[in-house]
Amino acid sequence: MKKIAGMLAAMESLIFILMVLLSLDLPISCYSKPQQLVENSSYGRLGLLRSSIWNSTRQDTSRRILPVTPGDSSLNLTGSLPASIPFSQLPISLIINEGQPYTRSSSVQLQFVAPEAVAMRIGNQPDLSDGQWEPFRHTKQWNLRADSGEQSVFCQFRYPDSSFSSIISATIVLNNIAPIASFKVTPDSGIAGETWFTFDASDSEHPLGLMLRWDWDGDGQFDTDWSSQRVQQQQYRFGGGKKQVRLEVQDPSGWTATATTTITVYSRPFPEFSYSQDVQNPLRITFNASGSGDYEDGNRLQFRWDFNSDSTWDTGWSWEQTIIREFQPFETMYVTLEAKDSQGLTNRYVALVTNGFDDMVFVPAGEFFMGSDSFDIDERPVHQVFVSDFWIDRFPVTNQKYARFLNDYVQRYVDRSADIPRFIDLNASESKIRYQAGEYVVEPNYEDHPVIHVTWYGAEAYCHFYDKRLPTEAEWEKAARGPDQRCFPWGNDIDGSRANYWDSGDPYDNETTPVGFYNGRNHNGFHTQDSPGFYGTYDMGSNVKEWVADWYLRNYYAQSPFKDPSGPSSGNRKAVRGGGFLFHANAARVTSRYSLPSDRSSSFIGFRCARSATK
Repeated sequence: MKKIAGMLAAMESLIFILMVLLSLDLPISCYSKPQQLVENSSYGRLGLLRSSIWNSTRQDTSRRILPVTPGDSSLNLTGSLPASIPFSQLPISLIINEGQPYTRSSSVQLQFVAPEAVAMRIGNQPDLSDGQWEPFRHTKQWNLRADSGEQSVFCQFRYPDSSFSSIISATIVLNNIAPIASFKVTPDSGIAGETWFTFDASDSEHPLGLMLRWDWDGDGQFDTDWSSQRVQQQQYRFGGGKKQVRLEVQDPSGWTATATTTITVYSRPFPEFSYSQDVQNPLRITFNASGSGDYEDGNRLQFRWDFNSDSTWDTGWSWEQTIIREFQPFETMYVTLEAKDSQGLTNRYVALVTNGFDDMVFVPAGEFFMGSDSFDIDERPVHQVFVSDFWIDRFPVTNQKYARFLNDYVQRYVDRSADIPRFIDLNASESKIRYQAGEYVVEPNYEDHPVIHVTWYGAEAYCHFYDKRLPTEAEWEKAARGPDQRCFPWGNDIDGSRANYWDSGDPYDNETTPVGFYNGRNHNGFHTQDSPGFYGTYDMGSNVKEWVADWYLRNYYAQSPFKDPSGPSSGNRKAVRGGGFLFHANAARVTSRYSLPSDRSSSFIGFRCARSATK
């Protein structure tokens, strides 16, 4: 029992000693993980406690340990603890400028980690021949050599036992040379959308290398990311005269420099014209080119005209913006306007022109019989309707016109480009309009075909944009039919020489034809009969079906008002009128009705616009 009691007393003493040591917060594991010395800011001798050796009889000239008596509650350690490794093997380090690879100033801060060191010497020579011993400190301000480039600092430490550490070094790049920004441009002037400008910054200099970025138009926003590429090419979409180009260069330490130059970018004029019919003399048409412009010259342009597409100019150059031309009844032709600016740059605008008001025909006020009792139930009953006078497009809206609308729309409403997918399905394989190089363009050879894959919203937006509207069902049927109850726009018979319907045999069989194709002319051996509606409209019984303004209701005719009916007040489908290339000849009847949700589009649906008569 005495033996067991003695063992318990010894264990209590050991536990007490361990508790005292733990209360001192001594890093007893620092020699198993020497890197902890770097993290420990207290390099006193108690920080060098060895975890496994307690020898009160060992004496060392550099470190001492006082005997520890079990049960002593007031330890008074005044000497050094024994070392487990020599001073020269303790971890040391040197950091320049907080580890940054570059510095702009020759005066930098040095940081040292050297546990137990009492002195140090610092120099710029590898052998420290230029260094002097001085008391150890953790930080010191140091001047690098005056020249730029890679700079090394060397240091060594001395310990209490007069031993020395190895010589260590750290390196930094002294970058006290400002970068130089410089570039050349060839050519120094050009034409928007045509000229490629080459910007060469090879003369920009810095011994450590440079990164470059460019602002092409002087708007304060850089148009490229940082790059080491010295040569760039740029083409300007729009002109406007002088453009300031800015280059910014940056060296590895963050110093920047800029260079600017001015180039001249001319734009070709953008001609366009409108035309209007003299109501008193329908053969007399006034052409107005005042809508033409130029980024440099405004509307101060010269014009000349070709009215019959024979590649011979019918007028010379003139500053006059309006000209009057007389057409034959229902004459239709392509009219070319060429504009020239002060730089001698020219551009052309071509449009299909008829002697209708702004491509429109006038439908006088009056009564007509609407509907049919012989065909589909939604065409019944035949009922008499009075329609006020109005104008309606002679032809369906073409791809060329709709593409111009899309470009005009996004320029006028710069924050509403997201509307375009709601207007037209450009991803449809049959669509002939594409977004390319920042603008909406038409596939070649389809400019004068009717636009398709337009939603009702896209049709309504186009009409509204040009101060027009979609026709009502009643207006559409009256314009196609007139007052004589004919079955088709041109009469009561149909064949492939009059209309584009399924398997009609025309050169564009089973796809759209150019608008106004059935005009009595011979088209590459295919003879057509002139097939306008009663008031001079074309394509109202064929080519594509057309959106109208009304909501669709199957039995609406039974409740339709007599004067200017405009359809139900609400609904979930919009009315569609006319025949189309994907439908049989029977669908070309002027009374045929169809419908589709307003947000849907189709390869066989287009539209035309109307306008109330001006009083």
